[in-house]
Amino acid sequence: MIRKAEKTRTVPIILLILITSVPLQSQDFLFLGSGARAQGMGGSFVGVSDDVSALYWNPAGLVQLEKSVLSVYSSTFRENKTYNNLMFAYPTKIGAFGIISMGLSPKESKNSDEDRYNSTYLSYGTNIYGGVSAGLTYKTVGYRNFDYISTDKTYDISFFYAPREGKLENYRFGLIFQNITNPNLSTSTSTAKENLGYGYRLGVGYSVPKELIKKIDDRLIISSDLEYNASKNFILHLGSEYSIEGKRHSISFRTGYDGYGLTYGAGFRYKNFSFDFGNSSSLEVLNSHFGLTLQFGLTSKELKDKQKRQIESEMRKKSMDCYKKGEEFLRGEKYEQAIVEFSKAFFYDPHNTTIQTKFDMAEEKLKLQQRERKIEEYMSKGLEYYRAEKYSESFEQFKLVLQYDPFNIVAKRYINDISNILAARVTVSDKAKDYLKSVYQVLIDDNYELAISGWKKVLEVSPDSEDARKNIELLEKQRNEKKNTHLKLAEQYYRGKYLKDALKEYKLVLKYDSGDNDVKIR
Repeated sequence: MIRKAEKTRTVPIILLILITSVPLQSQDFLFLGSGARAQGMGGSFVGVSDDVSALYWNPAGLVQLEKSVLSVYSSTFRENKTYNNLMFAYPTKIGAFGIISMGLSPKESKNSDEDRYNSTYLSYGTNIYGGVSAGLTYKTVGYRNFDYISTDKTYDISFFYAPREGKLENYRFGLIFQNITNPNLSTSTSTAKENLGYGYRLGVGYSVPKELIKKIDDRLIISSDLEYNASKNFILHLGSEYSIEGKRHSISFRTGYDGYGLTYGAGFRYKNFSFDFGNSSSLEVLNSHFGLTLQFGLTSKELKDKQKRQIESEMRKKSMDCYKKGEEFLRGEKYEQAIVEFSKAFFYDPHNTTIQTKFDMAEEKLKLQQRERKIEEYMSKGLEYYRAEKYSESFEQFKLVLQYDPFNIVAKRYINDISNILAARVTVSDKAKDYLKSVYQVLIDDNYELAISGWKKVLEVSPDSEDARKNIELLEKQRNEKKNTHLKLAEQYYRGKYLKDALKEYKLVLKYDSGDNDVKIR
């Protein structure tokens, strides 16, 4: 159990760095930085923090990550030591989580009596309001030399502000308070606790607007940090990065100032894989920096696109199922059911012109089917009334047949016979009977005005004809009923602003009463 505990406590982080000619102090360990990209920009990254190294520089900036990221970072010193970071970040809807495992150890023998340092960061960043986000890091710090072990823990708190509009929309601001509990470690050479120190950084990043860059897809970032570190010194950091962006790849060039000297670096990205290099010219700090980064998973936009494609695929499948059912009903001449299924299919796939064509076909077939049924129904009733010598009722039914089939020879023949029969039944003079035939003919087209006019002529010739008076009264009553029905519909359509339907109904009103001036004004 003891050996297992020792292994747990002494897990080293396997990354390499050579230290400078100046011996590294324990309080420097937590201020070495992270990420080859950030180091190439002079360690000026608190106001940028848009990659996985935000775990170190400003965890509040993790909210800018769109994909999960795994990164390995290594730096070389001129002294025989190695400094390594292993970083992982995972963005979610409620914020971004991440972890860094970092270590500083001798490069050569594992049995060396030189000091070893390690630390683990557990970070979380989330949006608070608008463009403001906050970050928190819990970190453990450890020291080991042979069997001598010392540990402590501390916290970082950070803030990040990315204005979304206005004059500052191209700026980013960051602030981090590091080691706020002021951790301590003892070493093998001194039992007294050595203070690791606390510090803070204030940073600003600026993305040069696209219109100021010759190539619109390229990107230029300028940044600056003011650092207060464990040595109680204020240090100014400056950095810049120019990226040449392609569809699947990018090449970046970086330069900066880390407070001691100039820095520079470069990076290459292909799809989700990137390699970064940085170098410091000063003898006081790290010299060469290398980083390998892999992004995986989907961005929020890619996830939405994937979900959209899945939904569209499911919709097309449902559409095809409904389409097949519609075709079966169409072949079986069940046109109403076919229209229902084609409507469903078109709802699921509204851009499918084949479905629209089939829907239109089913509608036309249904209209023809309904037309044939109506003709058959009215023809049957007309013949029934004709046999029962109810000629007026029979006349109306055959008239309806002609509305659906104007060229129906059978209906025309019966209407002609009924017109003669009804004319013969009216007691009028022979001259008036000539008018009666035309009266029944115009009634076929619902032309009540001409029909009433015809009966009035009959009454002029035969003033004593009661049949003429009764028919005039009956036709006027029927005309007014139909006129009022269409007038009511027209007013409803007009109030509802269905102007085309209103106009159609007003025209029908004028058909029954061409002298209605109010309707003409409408």
